[in-house]
Amino acid sequence: MVKMNLKNEWELYFSVDGNTEITGEGDEISIFSTVLSTIQDFVNVQDPSVVEFSTDPGEETRDSLYNKMIKRFSSKIGYSAKTTTGMYQLTKK
Repeated sequence: MVKMNLKNEWELYFSVDGNTEITGEGDEISIFSTVLSTIQDFVNVQDPSVVEFSTDPGEETRDSLYNKMIKRFSSKIGYSAKTTTGMYQLTKK
């Protein structure tokens, strides 16, 4: 799901069958790779000034993985990353 406001800022939601909770089925790297690919495709098409997404409270495993991957990934697509516990913001440089 995607929401946009008038400032060209976007919020992205990722789910499987409408569910954003951790499934426990493993394969986190593959799933997150798909998330990064989707963000990159989205950025290439929409050219947003800001992209935000978050994890649900209590998802430390997902939060830790997102922190590491987003910090590496953001500069590759021309964005700076701001992360706080469970919240991620990519701002165009």
